[in-house]
Amino acid sequence: MEQLSPLLIGLAALVVVVVLILGGIHVAAALFIVGIAGLSIVRGFGVAYDALAYIPYAIVANYNNAIFPLFLFMGELASVAGITAMLFDGAEAWLGRIRGGLAMAVSTMACALGAVTGSALAACAMMTRAAFPEMVRHKYDPATIAGVIAASAPLAVIIPPSIGLAFYGTLTEESVGKLLIAGVIPGVMGGVIYIGLIFVLATFNPKKWPVANVQFTWGDRRRGVVSMMPILMMMAIVLGGLYAGVFSPSEAGAAGAFVLVGFVVYFRRGEAPRACWDAVWGAVRAIAMLAWILMGALFFSRFMALTGASEQIVIAIAALPIGKYGIFALLVVLFLFLGCFLEPLPMMAITLPVVHPLIKQLGLDPIWFGVVLQVLVGCGMITPPFGFNVFGVKALIGDAAELMAIFKAALPFLIAMLLMILILTIFPQIALFLPEMMA
Repeated sequence: MEQLSPLLIGLAALVVVVVLILGGIHVAAALFIVGIAGLSIVRGFGVAYDALAYIPYAIVANYNNAIFPLFLFMGELASVAGITAMLFDGAEAWLGRIRGGLAMAVSTMACALGAVTGSALAACAMMTRAAFPEMVRHKYDPATIAGVIAASAPLAVIIPPSIGLAFYGTLTEESVGKLLIAGVIPGVMGGVIYIGLIFVLATFNPKKWPVANVQFTWGDRRRGVVSMMPILMMMAIVLGGLYAGVFSPSEAGAAGAFVLVGFVVYFRRGEAPRACWDAVWGAVRAIAMLAWILMGALFFSRFMALTGASEQIVIAIAALPIGKYGIFALLVVLFLFLGCFLEPLPMMAITLPVVHPLIKQLGLDPIWFGVVLQVLVGCGMITPPFGFNVFGVKALIGDAAELMAIFKAALPFLIAMLLMILILTIFPQIALFLPEMMA
């Protein structure tokens, strides 16, 4: 019976966290309360006090955590510089004359935005403002457009810089640099799958997927390439620097932010000081919330580790007679279910203290799983009843489309993301090839 006590403690802690969240308490506060109270009860107030004194300082003082404000700052700078609209214009010039081409441009834009923003919600807002009015003007069905935008935004989180992958690396102490590089090929693969899906959908339902009612000359296409140069430059700096070992993840964020400040000065001219100030405050608001979640997650993780609860839960799950891929399938179902109700970072904060050791116990690669987890998180962002990307697009477009119609339009892309998970499971080297080749 004594051997079961850590298992029961861990399960009870998870239940209490879920109950508190459902009761309306913010997830960071719920993790913080359970972590501190649990440590006090099980190991004494002295241990809890030591954690309370150490963990907040460790988050702020850790150089590697500078990646979070820098990546968020990059996203804000890209938004105020107007790079998103330029990117869509460039993609439109090349894809607009294909049936469903503007929707393909949105998926392409989502992949490219991965070079400047690590947030799916930020990418979603950028794409909605840049693409939605233009696509409505070209007679696209509003709900279809909104569904494509909501479903494409998670692609931006797989390709670095990715807040989700960095958060995973921080909580699990895996290499953030390898995690970021691991997302490149799967992210591009996701974009290709989306474009293929749009082509199929447009073939069978051409009314919802029209051809842009405008002619594009080769001069337009050349200008389109020029308009995409800022994004291409960012990809070369961030991805190239990480892969070659020139930059650490934090240094890549700093270099990217520095270049983007130059773009803001160039594109906004006299408005640049105000635009940069807005970007700073946007990043400050975002990092304050992220740091609060990270702090709560580390308190909860410390509690689960010190009590032995994580280890006992891992042993119990690993002993199930269904094989490692059967257990992995259960984890996929779990994350799809949690994604219906929780935002990505809180979902990872609650589950990773148990799931990460379990993945290692099963002999699965934790870098590979970090990428798969981002795809699973993306599924949750377009799954009812609380698909956060869908609600984000709906808030921006108002009454242009009904909420359930947007969810319905996003459904084929949810299936496409599940296909991505299957492909990554069968061929894990898709995610692991580049990290293994890193300098």
